[in-house]
Amino acid sequence: FVVDVTGSMQFAITGIRDGLENFVRRLRENKIDARVGLIAFRDRLEGEEPEVLSFDGESFTTDPDLFIDKMRHLKADGGGDNPESSLDALWLASQQHFREGSVKTLLLVTDAEPQIPDISMRSTDMIIGVLRDRKIDQFHVVCPRELERTYATVQAAASEGTFFDIQAAIARSTVFAERIMPGISTAIIEATPVASAATLASAT
Repeated sequence: FVVDVTGSMQFAITGIRDGLENFVRRLRENKIDARVGLIAFRDRLEGEEPEVLSFDGESFTTDPDLFIDKMRHLKADGGGDNPESSLDALWLASQQHFREGSVKTLLLVTDAEPQIPDISMRSTDMIIGVLRDRKIDQFHVVCPRELERTYATVQAAASEGTFFDIQAAIARSTVFAERIMPGISTAIIEATPVASAATLASAT
């Protein structure tokens, strides 16, 4: 998960946390050996550096309870005005240690357009090149409908990807947990070649 944790996004933080156990369970029921991780980002141009959640020194875990516990300290604040550092956060997510042979999956959750140029990623073309070089297989995006076109160019760097409208969940974390999270797991299941015994590493 690559999650915007600026001031407007508490509903998404809570929704991911509350929906995570069922999210992982559905993947496992469909024979996907999933590891999950989360990168929290705000606005690097405001001096707010992204945070990679750590699970005993690793950026991924197979334990949903540990993931949920680590999420409890995340609070939505900061960010200043739009846009936010989503492209730099995607770059950071792509650099994490995925398992050999895994299906590399990024799940971006944001209500803001990307900061261009940012500190590391100076253009859309730069992040597209990074995601292709890192062989990101799936890139799913939860954002306002009006930003789909903005992120579609970046999403095209991956082989598979789906958009989810964040608007219905704004101010209602239960909608995020009960509708968007199951939708993301379904998209991952449908796009993951389980028959080939591939494993799924899900990052932020």
